[in-house]
Amino acid sequence: MATIKFNKNYIRVNCDATVKSVNLFLTDEGEELPNDGKFSTKPYSGESKKIRLTYKAPPPAPTAYNVLDAVTFPEGAQVTITGGTDGTQLVMAEDKKGNKGTWGLVGGEEEEE
Repeated sequence: MATIKFNKNYIRVNCDATVKSVNLFLTDEGEELPNDGKFSTKPYSGESKKIRLTYKAPPPAPTAYNVLDAVTFPEGAQVTITGGTDGTQLVMAEDKKGNKGTWGLVGGEEEEE
């Protein structure tokens, strides 16, 4: 399974305004990172196989995304997580040097119009 690897990285969550927090599951339980546009005060390490977005009220259910494009971020890089608008398929993580990983919606189904 593809992973997005973090190596002592400071993480900023700058997702859509409807997103309350994200969980990268770098540990078994993971940790909710607030969508506040600020870099974390501590570095994170580990491999993310999925990400879960929790939305603000009125909430859609928390949404899980699996890794589509794997990446290993260099040690100490500042990584920004973006995307997550309700109904979209992708969430991205990117550092200032252009290293980029992507998560895609799990079980996404196309709606008929």
